[in-house]
Amino acid sequence: MEQQHKRRVIVRMAEPLSAELFQLIFRRYPKSEWGSFVRFGIRLTTENLVLTLQAIDHPIAGDLDEESWITEIQAQYTSRMLALTETHPYAVGFVHSHPLSFETGASPSDYEMEKYYAELLIPYTPGLPFASLIFALDKANNFSATGRVYWSGEWYDVEKFIVDNMSVTLEDYTKPNQLSEEALKRVQRLVSQFSVDSAQMLAGSTVGIVGASGTGSPCIELLARAGVGKLIIIDPEVFEDSNLERVHGSTYDDIVTGTEKVLIAGRHVKTINPDCEVILIRGRIPQSEVVDQLVTCNLVLGCTDLHSARVALSDIALRYLIPTIDVGVAMEGADGKITGQVVQINRLFPGDPCVYCRKMVNSRLVQQELMSPEEKEQRKAEAKKAQEEGRVAGMYWIETPQLNTVGYLTTLAGSIVVGYAIGYLTGRFDMTVNRIELNLSRQGIQIVEKDEEFDMDCTCSSGKGVSDQDPSKVIISPPQHWPQPLFLSIE
Repeated sequence: MEQQHKRRVIVRMAEPLSAELFQLIFRRYPKSEWGSFVRFGIRLTTENLVLTLQAIDHPIAGDLDEESWITEIQAQYTSRMLALTETHPYAVGFVHSHPLSFETGASPSDYEMEKYYAELLIPYTPGLPFASLIFALDKANNFSATGRVYWSGEWYDVEKFIVDNMSVTLEDYTKPNQLSEEALKRVQRLVSQFSVDSAQMLAGSTVGIVGASGTGSPCIELLARAGVGKLIIIDPEVFEDSNLERVHGSTYDDIVTGTEKVLIAGRHVKTINPDCEVILIRGRIPQSEVVDQLVTCNLVLGCTDLHSARVALSDIALRYLIPTIDVGVAMEGADGKITGQVVQINRLFPGDPCVYCRKMVNSRLVQQELMSPEEKEQRKAEAKKAQEEGRVAGMYWIETPQLNTVGYLTTLAGSIVVGYAIGYLTGRFDMTVNRIELNLSRQGIQIVEKDEEFDMDCTCSSGKGVSDQDPSKVIISPPQHWPQPLFLSIE
């Protein structure tokens, strides 16, 4: 890795490893410190250096001085940590706690430790950063943290910690004021139910939305109305006639002009909440430029009906520890009647089974969606020929009917998902299971809640937090024929 300019450092952690780490480093809380060496995956973008917690190298007896109230690393722990660098490709870090109500600013001994290990690790982890993180709790169990990262001969301060949906303040326990008095008035109804702190947390959050059409557009609108501070909106398409019935913020003129869907979304956000920052990308997941933006998010909403996009969402949730909620809708009919109006919501958090474990996608359709237009036409011709010759046409091409959806159903689905997003971002409530299915056409409105399990033959559980350090864990890549992503702005 070569440094081009000063980058912003972001640290990402997720359950179950984050809970394990905090239980470990606070084992002597409230009076004494404790710590551990850890491993980080690395994502380097043009603007950010993103560290993802990948593993904990737990201290064993004699690794840390039990007699000292501060964290003192013994030679045997250092030796074992250095030996382990020969067995993995990850960056090394040391994480430790400070006692009750102590602030997290580094002490002279902390600075001495950081300098020692930063220099010691250079020949063992060439080109990789060393991270030193300090966490502390106050009496109300509010988390505070600081971090310093040594990379390419320079020290960087960690500017953002994304640890599940926890509120982690920097240096002290004072929560930043994200909202003006005027902005607070605009979300007064939300504040009355959730609290001012919740509104502040939403204002400090970044949410990515993949797909800005039927389900994505109501999500975008409701997040803007709730006061979310930054939205990253991704969609590759331009507006068409049939979109008008479903896409919030769209007008008839958008049909005439063929406006990009992300521009419609961004324009609509700014008419609702001019304080909301929007990043608009006409592109597809998992294109590198798109992933570079999503790794900065507190939460991502998947609002696409493509199998390949769902695989990519699952992949980034695991490798980059990005909490993701996927939503889909479907309508079913027979004999001129609507027999099914289905909304399905899937939680794709780093600790959840992947889309392959849960049989959410068809591998053949994933492959088809990634083909070039020329390859698709060739496959269709081969399928037609096979059918004419009495062979199995499905070996070459699977015809997939257009999913029929209507605006009231996609709006309902988007509204439910935003409810779970707000609950998660504010810490007020969570999805209790990783899959929820709602059918409006069943008697009594059928609701199915299910916690789907890991497939023991799937390797997804070993890919958590690996980021870009282990290419063998990448389960999908963008094809070369896709157009380059375009960053658009509202005029």
